[in-house]
Amino acid sequence: MPTNPRKALSGKPSARAVSVAKVFKNGNSQAVRLPAAFRLNKATIFVRRDPANGDIILSERPQRRSLEEIFADFDAVGEAEGLLEDRDRTFPQDRELF
Repeated sequence: MPTNPRKALSGKPSARAVSVAKVFKNGNSQAVRLPAAFRLNKATIFVRRDPANGDIILSERPQRRSLEEIFADFDAVGEAEGLLEDRDRTFPQDRELF
């Protein structure tokens, strides 16, 4: 069992951890000083507000995937057989332009 009950086994705070953070003004911006237990490993994060309760949610930006990884995912799925077979392949009629 961790010595700090707010930390999960991974060393990060658990989902139920509650701490107090200081809010201060930095120029024309508002900033939040996070406790060390909630330290983020990235310089850029996502900020959003939960529409249900108005909570502000900070989350780390996901790591960007390479094009090779994306194309490998497409290859793994394969082609959708018969996807366009019932499509109307007739050409549109010629129309007189203005």
